Amino acid sequence: MDEESVTSVGLTTSKAPRMEVTTMLCKEICEDCGKLFIGGANAYFCPECRIRRQRESAKRRNLSQIGINARKKKRGDNDA
Repeated sequence: MDEESVTSVGLTTSKAPRMEVTTMLCKEICEDCGKLFIGGANAYFCPECRIRRQRESAKRRNLSQIGINARKKKRGDNDA
């Protein structure tokens, strides 16, 4: 074996330039709008729907905090 050597797990290593690891992108279908988009293996939503869902989630979190503060104020807690 001139330029290569075998490692303990059977992989060969050589002095040749290494190939970079690339991510596997494929065509996916958005579960919200049904639009076809390019995404990774765990992508379920297109970029537009993902942004919309993140905004909605942030609004729900903020509104729930406002509701908690309003209930504390109504009960008479001084922390609100």
